[in-house]
Amino acid sequence: MKQYLLRYKTWLLTALGVLLIIALWEIISFSTGQLFLPEFFYSFGQAVLKLGRSLTWVSLGYTLLRLVIALAISVVCGVVLGIVAGYFPDFATVLNPLISFLRAVPTVAVMLLLVAFVPQASVYVVFLVQFPAIYQATKEGSDKAVKTFSMHMRLKGKHNITNFTQIVFPLTVDHIFLGLMQAFGLGFKAEIMAETFSYTTASYGMGKLIYNAYQNSLYTDMAAYVLITVGFVIIVDLAVNSIKKTVQNRMYRY
Repeated sequence: MKQYLLRYKTWLLTALGVLLIIALWEIISFSTGQLFLPEFFYSFGQAVLKLGRSLTWVSLGYTLLRLVIALAISVVCGVVLGIVAGYFPDFATVLNPLISFLRAVPTVAVMLLLVAFVPQASVYVVFLVQFPAIYQATKEGSDKAVKTFSMHMRLKGKHNITNFTQIVFPLTVDHIFLGLMQAFGLGFKAEIMAETFSYTTASYGMGKLIYNAYQNSLYTDMAAYVLITVGFVIIVDLAVNSIKKTVQNRMYRY
């Protein structure tokens, strides 16, 4: 009974949080005379209408395509380097300054530099956001596997390839998946922001739709596209969090 009450309490508090967001939106909208932020429910209605347009889905598809490309590159680089770093601590020490730098560098600064010189800059920006997350998760899994089975791997020989294929990698898969889920959520937000800055090189994308609406002072359209983007990000985050909990519960069993 208590579990059901806690579940309903969570839903109720979440609903109150949503109402708070709507209330703040309406307060800002009406206090500024709807100059740049249209009324929420009108914007929501426009968002629903825009979901019926093919351009919206095509743009969303291109955004996801760039995200998947960056994610694939991040997975290859992050998994390979993360496993090696977990197995060889000296190699991890060499990479630590680079990973720390990538985590600390302002994403906006990277965008402004890349969009001026690099085609499809959003892919590179998203890679720089996703790679450290996947690398760190993989490294932690690899390091844990090495510490747990260090004696077994010594018997085979430290440089025996089967240590990677039969021990380290299989035991690191859950950590890799956890990092991948985290990177997907972060990457989607970075992709939208990068497309907004790199509108000259991205022919389609939700970021470009938002920028075009802003450039033409179509604030209702801009608010509608923002609501669509936020809604999709929330769906992705909910799915990611659900999968992360499942993976974490599986990890804690062992």
